[in-house]
Amino acid sequence: INLSFQPSLPLNATSQPFSSLPPKSLLNKPTMKFRPCIDLHAGQVKQIIGSTLSDDKQNALSASASHASENFSTDRPASSYARTYQNDGLTGGHVIMLGPGNVEAAKAALAAYPGGLQIGGGVTAEKAQKG
Repeated sequence: INLSFQPSLPLNATSQPFSSLPPKSLLNKPTMKFRPCIDLHAGQVKQIIGSTLSDDKQNALSASASHASENFSTDRPASSYARTYQNDGLTGGHVIMLGPGNVEAAKAALAAYPGGLQIGGGVTAEKAQKG
């Protein structure tokens, strides 16, 4: 009787050795990609959670069905985040203007990363023509 240990490859349900490569059916599938975002509220980078924003300047965070709150707020300008995204090679991002008072900050972010960001939030044909 030979009692020496001989390691074997683990087998899957089809009794084939496991491979470190993905199945052929997944080789040409698109992969998930991170898309950076800069949300602007009153010219400041913020993340609002729990509800929607209102254009009412006295009650900028308005609760509709639930309580809205700031999850994140910073004094760091939007253009700084845009440069970070560019330096990190992140593409396909967007700048969203949540309410009034964001045009200058949005323009600065777009200028900091030419061709790397798209704009959204309250954009009309008239506003787009003004640049």
